[in-house]
Amino acid sequence: MSIPRPHHLVLTAIMACLLPGTVSAGTPSADCEVLAADAGEAAGLPPGLLVAIARVETGKGTENGVKAWPWTLNQGGIGSYHKTKADALSRLDTILAEGIRNVDLGCMQLNWRWHRDAFSDAAEMMDPVKNTRYAASFLRDLHDRHGDWSVAVAHYHSADPERGKRYAARVATVLETVGLSAKAPPPDSDRRTRLLADTDEAEPPRLIGLLVVPTGGLMQASGAGDLRHSRGIPIGELNF
Repeated sequence: MSIPRPHHLVLTAIMACLLPGTVSAGTPSADCEVLAADAGEAAGLPPGLLVAIARVETGKGTENGVKAWPWTLNQGGIGSYHKTKADALSRLDTILAEGIRNVDLGCMQLNWRWHRDAFSDAAEMMDPVKNTRYAASFLRDLHDRHGDWSVAVAHYHSADPERGKRYAARVATVLETVGLSAKAPPPDSDRRTRLLADTDEAEPPRLIGLLVVPTGGLMQASGAGDLRHSRGIPIGELNF
């Protein structure tokens, strides 16, 4: 059964993908977090927010700590990291050939079922520049629609209130640990970022599969996987 989608969100995000710029698989510039910082700043997102989302979605242990990884897939809650873009696309082709459409891909784990129409093909959707720009535009539109950054982050993951709230709480925890990219100016000292003020104090995050999550629970991420209309609920706010 098809689910109605807010066309203005999709159209705006499509425009972001039409901007110049791609990166080649395996190049140093294919850095999800740097690109997320760039895209977030361009879209007017709170500093570090898209970087935190990228790390929650595709965080991978490296010698420099947990970092978002561009060649990542997640199908049915089972995530996989791939060495190159070609490897990831090959695996994606296999998944799609089996008739599966509910699969997330790239830095920001965009869902193929709901967002593929914004891209010419899977390779473009996987491209880290296009992927992060689309995610930034989509999140910006969610904020414009709901009027609250916490609600926007929740809906980036799911329109289900409980799933969205848990996801936003994880992002809030990671946001405190990522540090701000040089591409994103730090907030003033008296304007501390807070997500979900009514959420219990979280323990330091831990890595489980594809997710960096607060200790105490894991909910599978779908990465911008739900565009259904739903009633937003007040679950907290970002204070800037």
